[in-house]
Amino acid sequence: MDSSMKKLIQISKYAGSRYVHIPISEQWTSIYDCAPPVGVGDLSFGEYWKAESAYVQDLIEISMKFEVPNYIISGLEISKSSKKLLPSWIKEGGVVTVDNMEFLIRYCMRGALWCRLHYSDLIFIMFGYDLYVRVGIQSCEDIYLTPSSEFIGHVDMSADLGDDDYYYFGEWKPRS
Repeated sequence: MDSSMKKLIQISKYAGSRYVHIPISEQWTSIYDCAPPVGVGDLSFGEYWKAESAYVQDLIEISMKFEVPNYIISGLEISKSSKKLLPSWIKEGGVVTVDNMEFLIRYCMRGALWCRLHYSDLIFIMFGYDLYVRVGIQSCEDIYLTPSSEFIGHVDMSADLGDDDYYYFGEWKPRS
């Protein structure tokens, strides 16, 4: 497969230059930065919800743009406190449709679970810590995506593909 056809998009709350101008006391990257009873910080849940919703909107928009009917869940890790709360379709190898994607995205963004979603070897979504999301797309066309709101500070359209990213495209086997 021609690596020039592969695109990696990294979506994050803070861009490098934007991040350094925000006082540490105002930086947040987790639902645990919300005020009690949700978390231990000072952030209102309403502000958190707006940012989380921007991620949901952007990821669903990407999925619809590339006509993804569903994703397969892989690399699933579930926090102990969330195991009994999740629907039965959230499992290793489970199928996520675009219609029920919002639920899964919100749980990933809140650190209740971690996983990768992939559709064939054409697209993957990988959820990271601190509100970072990587989207790998195999496409001949140029991709333009702007953040859906001020809550997503950075969309890196030229992030480098690492070894793990090539694995998600199905090009090499993990080391044994």
